[in-house]
Amino acid sequence: MARTSDGPTAIAFMEGLVRRDRAAVVCDLLFGLPGQDAKLWGEDLAIAREIGLDGVDLYALNLLPNTPLGKAVENGRTTVPQPAERRDLYLQGCDFMDQAGWRCISNSHWARTTRERNLYNLLIKQGADCLALGSGAGGSVNGYSWMVERNLENWHQSIAAGQKPLMMMMRTADRGFQWRHTLQAGVETARVPLDALTPHAAKLAPLLTQWHHAGLTQDDSTCLRLTNEGRFWASNILQSLDELIQELNAPRIAVETP
Repeated sequence: MARTSDGPTAIAFMEGLVRRDRAAVVCDLLFGLPGQDAKLWGEDLAIAREIGLDGVDLYALNLLPNTPLGKAVENGRTTVPQPAERRDLYLQGCDFMDQAGWRCISNSHWARTTRERNLYNLLIKQGADCLALGSGAGGSVNGYSWMVERNLENWHQSIAAGQKPLMMMMRTADRGFQWRHTLQAGVETARVPLDALTPHAAKLAPLLTQWHHAGLTQDDSTCLRLTNEGRFWASNILQSLDELIQELNAPRIAVETP
């Protein structure tokens, strides 16, 4: 993973930040790494708890194909946990955080103190404006999103020439699709009021029943409330609901019959 510090050095660095008591200190923990099992994952969680952090983020490894790790997995030189194993690690993390008294504020974020509120992640999913500053940054305002030039040399050249160093800009969505922000924010916080997103929510009943029987939701009502199992599959649930609600809300063309 190209980490430049060993474990004790990284721990000492974070403990030093905590002792300064001047900012929210939050650590990202990855699960699904090569060779990682429940025992090793539990040790990582315990270390994060003992450091005294304000918050912890639990993220599944995103294996990219052209990275050294991605190529190693493709060539069979190493293996990573399969989806069912990653789910078990996520559920282990949820249980650990709950037993430690940490507060779950989104699918991947836990807070020990009130300093960690995860406002950026939650507000972005709600459609808040975000200004992009610096090379490689991304932002969105008033329905448009853009990416600042990622190549640092090109970024400097554009600035020196008095040009805006934009790499791309696109229209994200019109006002008719504002329901997507409510959907994204709801899935992120494990509660989605489907009746507020479409007047046809009742048509989703068979799917909601199936999800409840699979243990993904607390019940089969149109106020979707995810279990921890459902939180792990949040991206899949989001994609399914996005496609289905878009179809349900699509205008119908009346056809006259003779």
